[in-house]
Amino acid sequence: MFAAHKYNYGRYGLYYVRSMTWLAPEILDPFCRGEQSLHHMAGLENGQWSDMFIETNWMRKGHGPGGIIGTTEKPQTMATWVYSMDATMTLTGDLKKLSGDDVKEKTIHKEESEGRIVQDARDRQSLRTALESRIDPMDPETHVAGGLIHIWSGLLAQPNVNVDRSMEIGTEQLKQFEASWPGGFYSSLTKQVVTFAEKKKRLTLGENPVIDQEAIYARVIGLLVSQRDLDLQEVLATELTAYPPSMFHADGRMRVATGKSALKKNMQVEVSQRLNNNPTSIIMDVSAVLWTVDWHSHGIVETFISGFKSVALKSFGCG
Repeated sequence: MFAAHKYNYGRYGLYYVRSMTWLAPEILDPFCRGEQSLHHMAGLENGQWSDMFIETNWMRKGHGPGGIIGTTEKPQTMATWVYSMDATMTLTGDLKKLSGDDVKEKTIHKEESEGRIVQDARDRQSLRTALESRIDPMDPETHVAGGLIHIWSGLLAQPNVNVDRSMEIGTEQLKQFEASWPGGFYSSLTKQVVTFAEKKKRLTLGENPVIDQEAIYARVIGLLVSQRDLDLQEVLATELTAYPPSMFHADGRMRVATGKSALKKNMQVEVSQRLNNNPTSIIMDVSAVLWTVDWHSHGIVETFISGFKSVALKSFGCG
C-alpha cells in the first residue's frame, strides 16, 4: 500500500494487522478456526467477512424498497428501523426454512463455475492480444539503451523514475511510519515512488526537449486571461509537441471518444417522411475516422493533418 501511494489503506491497514497480533487467546483461537466468517447458505467456500455480510444484508435492505432511502432520514425513524432488523432477518430466515427455500447448499467455488471459466479464457486471450501489441520486455535487442522503458510505448524513463524499486521504497517508508508511532500516526505521508506518468513533462527527440502539451496549454490560457497581446494563430501554427495531442495520449494510445449515444440522442429530431429531407449538415464521427486513416510512420504534424484532410474530403465526396 505504501509503494502504491494508498496511504489511508497503509496507515489504518498496518494498525489493523498489528491489532490482530495482539488478540487474546480466547478470541484468537475461534478466529483461526474460521468462526469470523458468515454464510448466506450452507455449503463450502461461500463464507464472507462480517463487514461484507453487513453490506449484503443490512446495507442492501436499507437502500432497497422499504429501506431508509425513500422513507425518511429522521434519526428516530432510522433507529427504529435499525433495531428492528435483527428480528426481521431472523423471521425472514425462519420463513425460508418453513417454505423449503433455505435448503440450497453450495458445494463449489464461484471461480469453478462454467461461466467463470469461459470468461477467464476470454480475459486470458485479451491479455495475450494486448501484450503482443507492446514491445517485448524479454527481448533486450528491441529496447532503448539507457534505463527503464515503457512496455506500451517504448519511451525511455527519466533518470529520477524509480518505480522499479517501489517495493523496496514502500517497505522502508512503512518501517519509518511505524517507528514514529504513536505521535506520528497522523503525520502526512509523501509520495516517494516516481512513476512514468508523474515525470512526463518532457521527452527528448534527438537533442531537443519537447515540453508537455498540457503545460503549454495551461500557459497559453494564462496568457489569454492576463489580456496580453497574444496572437493565438501564431501560437497554434508552431509545432509544439511530438504528437497530435487531440488524437493521441502521451503514451501513444489513440484517444477514443465516449458518450456518442447520449450525443446522438440529444441531437435527433422527428421529421415527416413526406418532406424532401435534404440534409443541411453532415456530422462526421471523427473518432471512427481516425481508425481508417493511413497514418505515416514518419513526418511532422503537418503530415498527419494533410492525411486527415484527404480522408475527410473523400468522406464528403469532395476528393
